[in-house]
Amino acid sequence: MKVFGLSKAPRSRTENRQRVFVAGFLSLAVTLTLLVMSLFLSNRVHELSRAQSENGAWGRIQTHVDFQSFQVALANACIEMQDTGLVSDDTRREVIKRFDVFYSRVDVIVVWAKRTDLFQFEEPLAQITAFREAVARTFDTSPPQTAQDYATLKGMSDAIAPAVRDFTVSSMLSFVELRESHRTGLYESLRWYLNVSLGTMCLTTLITLFMALLWRQIDRHARHQERISSYLDDLVEASQDAVFVLDAELRVADFNARAEEMFGTPRAEALGKPAVETFTPIRWHTVFKRRLTHLMEMEPQNRNSIRGFRRTPVRAQRKSGEIFAGELTVLRESGPDGEPILMCFLRDMSDEIAARRDVRDALRRARSDANAKARFLATMSHEMRTPLHSVIAALDLADPSRDPAETKTYLRLARDAADTALMQIEDVLDVAKHDNAVELERPETFNPKAALQGVCDQLEALAEARRNQITLKWQGPDEITGLRRSFVKAFYNLVSNAIKFTEDGQISVSGTQIEGADGAQIEIRVADTGIGIAAQDREKIFEEFFSGTGTNTSILGTGLGLGIVKRAVNAMQGSISIDSTLGEGSIFVVRLPVSLSSILSADDAGTEVHVAPHVAPSLSQQNHQDMAASLAALLRPSSDKVTRRALVIEDHPLNRNLVCTMMDRLGYQVDGAQDGIEALKICYTTAYDVILTDLNMPNLTGVDTAACIRLTPMCKDACIVAVTAHTPIQPHEQLRLFEAGIDGIIQKPFTRETLCQQLDDIIADHDDALALPRPGSYGLPGTLPTELVGAEGVELLNQTRADVDAVRDALTSILRAPEGADWKTFEQDAHRTTGAFMFLGFSNAAATFSEIEHSVRLRDTERLKGLLCLLDLLSDTLAKGDLHAMQSP
Repeated sequence: MKVFGLSKAPRSRTENRQRVFVAGFLSLAVTLTLLVMSLFLSNRVHELSRAQSENGAWGRIQTHVDFQSFQVALANACIEMQDTGLVSDDTRREVIKRFDVFYSRVDVIVVWAKRTDLFQFEEPLAQITAFREAVARTFDTSPPQTAQDYATLKGMSDAIAPAVRDFTVSSMLSFVELRESHRTGLYESLRWYLNVSLGTMCLTTLITLFMALLWRQIDRHARHQERISSYLDDLVEASQDAVFVLDAELRVADFNARAEEMFGTPRAEALGKPAVETFTPIRWHTVFKRRLTHLMEMEPQNRNSIRGFRRTPVRAQRKSGEIFAGELTVLRESGPDGEPILMCFLRDMSDEIAARRDVRDALRRARSDANAKARFLATMSHEMRTPLHSVIAALDLADPSRDPAETKTYLRLARDAADTALMQIEDVLDVAKHDNAVELERPETFNPKAALQGVCDQLEALAEARRNQITLKWQGPDEITGLRRSFVKAFYNLVSNAIKFTEDGQISVSGTQIEGADGAQIEIRVADTGIGIAAQDREKIFEEFFSGTGTNTSILGTGLGLGIVKRAVNAMQGSISIDSTLGEGSIFVVRLPVSLSSILSADDAGTEVHVAPHVAPSLSQQNHQDMAASLAALLRPSSDKVTRRALVIEDHPLNRNLVCTMMDRLGYQVDGAQDGIEALKICYTTAYDVILTDLNMPNLTGVDTAACIRLTPMCKDACIVAVTAHTPIQPHEQLRLFEAGIDGIIQKPFTRETLCQQLDDIIADHDDALALPRPGSYGLPGTLPTELVGAEGVELLNQTRADVDAVRDALTSILRAPEGADWKTFEQDAHRTTGAFMFLGFSNAAATFSEIEHSVRLRDTERLKGLLCLLDLLSDTLAKGDLHAMQSP
């Protein structure tokens, strides 16, 4: 694998060599060309300069020669005239010819004089020109015929001959001087050109040497880069992380060996494929594509600015379809041609997460074992001390010298207490044999007054030992349905705790029937006149090992009694409160339902529970059962811990009840809803951890229900699971479900084990998704701006409420008659209301109206039905003034 930006080193080295060679060759060629041109031009100019000087000299001399030829022709004519008295035609033509030649030569000289601006020759040239014109007129008007005519011409030529001679000599000398001056200047220019050429050649040579040196440095750097590239290639190939490169279209541009092994895809097959669709689960496609596209398109502020994200937990998918956990680092870089690319480093965290899970499980088991051992020892210490105190107190009061009947009663109490201690040991050993304590108790019908009377009778000896009086006043029902053992255990500990902290006082137990929010209840009060409980200790009094005795070392105890009471009351779905004044005493108030028939163990349907027949048990047997049940409750995980809540949305009553029962036996606190509208009303005010929804439902589909639930303030982060019998679900349908906010899909039918396994996987994925940074947010405040608090804020809120009602009414009308509705105006109204809620900081309400605007744009009437339900709930919230429900929790 060649890493982008580093694999180009060998190519750069070859290119640099070529550039240096071409530059050196060009420099040498330019230098040689300049030298050859300099020599050639020097010779050529020398030749041209010499020819022009000879041509000029020849022209000046020829003027005088032509004039002399004319004179010779005239002289011959004169001689012939003297000898014969006539001039022959040949002689006459010769004279005219020689004059014409001289005439033409003078024209050439005149033109040359004008071109060279030789003003010093104007006068002799004017004389020559005048002579020429005069002779020309003579030939033109009256050609010479007589000797006198030729003599006259001979005299005129003799008169002008000195001027012609002087002009010729002077002009030739001047021309020679001028040409010599030009030649000297030209030679100087050529020498300068030669010097410049030599300087250029030297400079070119220096540049060539410099480029040769630069080439050596580039070559060394290229070799170094090649070694680094080779090292990095080996490092990438040997890396335990999958390394792959994405191009601008998010397609795989490179792939290392570890990536092939991790994804199970050969490199040749992976190249060019879209990375998001190929290597990520379908539910993550939208999130990944949006995040990577944003990273690809962003422009970094500088070289050192962050150009990616590091060590982000993700979910990836192998070629086989297996989804595994990973840790992804992405960096934005530039490719060989400057195009943006993404360097991705993915680490398979499956083994590490499995190891962490094993460590957590082992740690949890170790802590559970340690806590079980601690609870076992503490429970044994606490539960054994109470009956032993009863034995000692009863035997102390059993004075043989007193009334035999009274002594017999005390002996019976001592025997019952001893039996209780023995049976407690047996029950503890029996329960401790199980790793996970099993709830052994079922609801049954019993007489609460009789149970309380038995507790008071058993603890009467202990009360008398501390000079206390126990009274029981009962005005409640004769029978209730509940957990009898837990009932006896709770009040046994409450009364014994009151006796322990009271001396020379009163302990009263009273019971009445009241009407509570969930139906008929019994209220039982245990009051004492003991030392009382400080205000700062009331919140801690029900914690394990907290006794609240302070520095009073005379009162011994492990601090488990009230913790046992709290668990027992919770098991009976009741409540307990305390009212105490330090130094005056305490009142414990327990409220229990009259009928409790729904408490079953998680495995009632498939587990056989052996319970001894309840046929008039003696007091010792009751105590035995109470102690065993109490210890079983102690060895179970504390019922005070938060139980996950689940909502089942199913229109079929039987299916809804069955799924609710399954979820209940998995440890969830379950509610049900018959359709999406009812579910939205519940989710708007109640927080759920898990929501199971059917997809095909009347009034509102499961997809639209999930999208609307994401807009509720209480359940926007809940794990929503689609439960459907439709199979198979195509990839585009799955993507639509995930984009609507559904976290996973479970196919019907399923067993409780299947539901548990798949639900655990979906919840784990959901928790991982919540940990991912979310790209983009409203950035809204969580509270109303301070400047809007007061009259202006109230006015603005009233106006916002009016806008909500207007939008709700308009949406109602649109859903009744969607064909003739003004969708565009309604979309603008929704957009305006979205901005108002964003300004006020009500992020949930703003998100609701933003979704309304989007659904109106798509004409999605089905989803608008659910959004209308949310508008009704939002309007009610505004009417009540509950502003927190519109903000992010």
